Order: sequence, then structure tokens, then C-alpha cells
Amino acid sequence: KIYRTSNLTFKHISSYIQGDPRFKHNIKNRRDILDEWAKKEFKNLTRLSEITVRVPKPLHRLHNIVVMEYIGTKDRPAPMLKDVDLEDPEAVYDELLKFVTKMYKDRLVHADLSPFNILYFRKKPYLIDVGQAVLLDHPQALEFLKRDIKNIVWYFKKYGIKGDEEKIFTKLTKKKQETSS
Repeated sequence: KIYRTSNLTFKHISSYIQGDPRFKHNIKNRRDILDEWAKKEFKNLTRLSEITVRVPKPLHRLHNIVVMEYIGTKDRPAPMLKDVDLEDPEAVYDELLKFVTKMYKDRLVHADLSPFNILYFRKKPYLIDVGQAVLLDHPQALEFLKRDIKNIVWYFKKYGIKGDEEKIFTKLTKKKQETSS
């Protein structure tokens, strides 16, 4: 994945970098933003791999380039979840909520989870585009988490799965508060 200045919305990206203590705050130009964004994606992929959230395996990063595992066959890349008719949607829904839970327990929020940022390959979901994932310390982390949950619940309604966004959010955040007390 190569981040280029021509196809990046810098105002959008800066909202995910600002407030994240893992990254330098003296960004001076577009090149610095690209390098920080690639660094952030690589770190997030590594972290998610370590907690067994299925993502493309990160291999290497150099400046604005992130090298990661390819998900798909030699003939074509894995499709996005939005483009698949699921055989067992409840299993995929449950697994995605487990991913969200694992991330939250590890103090990380995807911040843009949707059927567009999930690949489906060999009957398994893979989270992608994790450059915008933020730590719980980020000022908007809980709002991003609510949005992630809302997107998953909304998508799976088409399969007749009735998830309650508020209950999922409350249960998840309550568990974290109880374990940190």
C-alpha cells in the first residue's frame, strides 16, 4: 500500500493522528503526514495481529509504503464484505463483535469499521484500512467505537440479525471499566 499526496484527504487524516500519543506532533508537511500515517497503519496491523484480530499480516514499512500480506487468490483479491452474500451471517457478525471486543480490551478502536473495510476470504472476515485506528486515549475514541458498532449492526440487519447498538456499547465499555477498577 503506497500513500500518495494526490489521493489523501489531509484534514480527515489529521483528526486521527492528532490526539494519538504514539505519533510525533511536529508534522511539518505532506510528506511527514504520509510517513506518520504509514507508520500508524503498520503499528496498528502489528498490534491487531498480536491480539489475534484477523488482518493482513504486516511485513515491512518504509516511509509512505506499507508492505503487508495479500488477501485473495492469485486471480483476484478477496472481496469486501459489502459485496458478498454470506452463508452464515450470524457467525461473521459474532466474529466481528469479538474483534471489536479484543481491540477495545487492548485499548484500540478501528474508527472506520464498515462493510467497506472488511475483506471476506475463505469464509472469514479480515479487517483492513486500520491506519485510522486510535487508542482509547484519543479524544474521539468512544464516538468512533459507537460508530463502528452502529455500522456492523446496521449492515447485518439485512440478514435479519437484530443487534442493539447501545447494549453492545454499554456491555463492552462496562466490562472495561470493571476490569480497570
